[in-house]
Amino acid sequence: MTRHSPNTWRNVEYAVAQARRVMEKQNLETLPSQDKLKNSGWGCLANAIYRYHGGFPKFRTILGEKLPK
Repeated sequence: MTRHSPNTWRNVEYAVAQARRVMEKQNLETLPSQDKLKNSGWGCLANAIYRYHGGFPKFRTILGEKLPK
């Protein structure tokens, strides 16, 4: 994975694009958990979601995923 400036990860469109890329590469319909992202080499995305985009529940809504009740 290429290193990017922290400002790159603050851009929600970039983070969404990277999340969709992960989902496509891993053939997933939903975003993996924070731990799964970190274990598969996508720790930067997991950190950006947590730090800049309101956490995983909010980011999942940005992706259009339905949250479990």
